[in-house]
This record gives sequence, structure tokens and C-alpha cells, in this order.
Amino acid sequence: MKQYNDPLSIQKINNVPTFVHSIATGVLSGEIYTDDINQQQYNMLKDIDTDKKIQSLPLWVESEKRFCYVRGHLDTTSDAFCNFVKIRCQQRLEQAGRFIVFSDCNDWDQFLNTHFTNSIQKTTRKSLLYKRTQPPYIYKTLPPGYSLQKINEAVIHKSRLFDEKYYREYWNSISNYVTNGFGYAIIYKDEVVCECTSIFANKWSVEIDIQTDTNHRGLGLASIAAKAFIEHGLNQEQKVIWDCTLSNTVSYQLALQLGFEHVHTYNLWNRS
Repeated sequence: MKQYNDPLSIQKINNVPTFVHSIATGVLSGEIYTDDINQQQYNMLKDIDTDKKIQSLPLWVESEKRFCYVRGHLDTTSDAFCNFVKIRCQQRLEQAGRFIVFSDCNDWDQFLNTHFTNSIQKTTRKSLLYKRTQPPYIYKTLPPGYSLQKINEAVIHKSRLFDEKYYREYWNSISNYVTNGFGYAIIYKDEVVCECTSIFANKWSVEIDIQTDTNHRGLGLASIAAKAFIEHGLNQEQKVIWDCTLSNTVSYQLALQLGFEHVHTYNLWNRS
């Protein structure tokens, strides 16, 4: 296998997880591999067939925090590449800590299920995209005593929703998040009661993670925080993405109410 030598072309691949964009743009540390057979440079402006080549490109992407992504059709992927993926999965499963694989298609779902039946389990997720050019209209306003604030280090230090550990897990450090990510919090009596933050972000795309304290639900806080988040992302010309499990109907319905559109259903595999 070779490390992929044209990571910026990954922007053109449909339905790629946001963390893959973050690796390709250098926001997160990680590795991108492709099949030797298909190893080549792609020029999006000069090659009329490039888009078709990019969409069929086999890839293994792995972040420093063991978020992984595999794509490509097995009938056009070499045995060497498949074996490389199998060995990588075996190695990661033998190690402690997180190991998550985002699967691009049924081929890889079957591959993972066949080789690691007793080691990993599948979760189906939905990915939604905000396609509008303006932020959603929210008729509710903040109740008295509540205030909206952009997330900074001070907010992170006092938050019980998305705490310091969260940002170390997904961003490697708080400073990396402050530099490359963003989010909005709602404060009540100096406590963080609702947050809409970027679990992953880069110059191409940003993915929402959102929580409301159980004692402050039913007030429309999540919609208000999400509107501020969406507006910020649009101003930075980023694709704004909402991702949730198939079973999380509350999250899915909120996304639809805000104007997101379902674009992709995929499977995520993690250790059992």
C-alpha cells in the first residue's frame, strides 16, 4: 500500500465523513492509504473522467485517535488492499482503546462482518446536510436569564456537557478546537445548559454535536444554539453536517425541522 499523494482531491468524494476532511486538510493527524493499482494524481480541472475515478477510489483513512474510514468496491480492489485493511483491523483490535470504522458500502460491511464477527458490532447512522443558503428561522427566543455565547476555553472548562476530555478525545487538544472549530453555548446562572459544537471541522465541512441539560429541555434552546452554529458555518462557506444514529428519532426530527436534508445512510463498526 502507498500513502495517498493527493489528499486535497478527497473533497470531491461524495459522503465522506467530516473527520476524513480534517485529516486531508491537516486539522487532525492521520494517514490516508489507497490501492497501489489505482495510485495516481488526479487533476479535477483537466481530466473530464476524474470525478468517476475519484468516486471509485479505494481508501483506508485512519486518524491518530483510531477513527477509520474504508471505501471502494471490492470487485475493483486488489487482494493486497483487502489484506492491508484486514491486518490493520486485527492490529487495532488487539490494542486497547477506541477503534471505529466508518464503512462506505455493503461490500465492506460484509467484509468486516465476515472477518470480525465476534469482535465488532454495527450501528447504522444517518448523515444530513444543510443545503440552504440562509440559516433557519427560529420563532422561539431565549427565555429570561438565558444567554447565548460562542464556545471558548472558559466555557469548555466549566461545561458538563462537552468537557475538556471530549475535546481531547476528538480534537487532540482544546487549543486545536479553538483554532479550527467553533460552537455556541447557552448559559443560565453561570452554568452551561445547552451546547452546539463541532465534533469535527475543517475548511470544507463542519459536523454538529449537540446536547441540552435534562433540566432545561422543552425551551427550544437546541434550535437557538443550532441556528447560531449553522449561520457561523455558512459564513465560513463550510458544508454543515448533522449525523445521528438510526434509532435517535428525536435528533433526526430536530435536524429536519432546522432544514437539514438526509443524504446518506451508512454503518459504523466498533469493538463489541
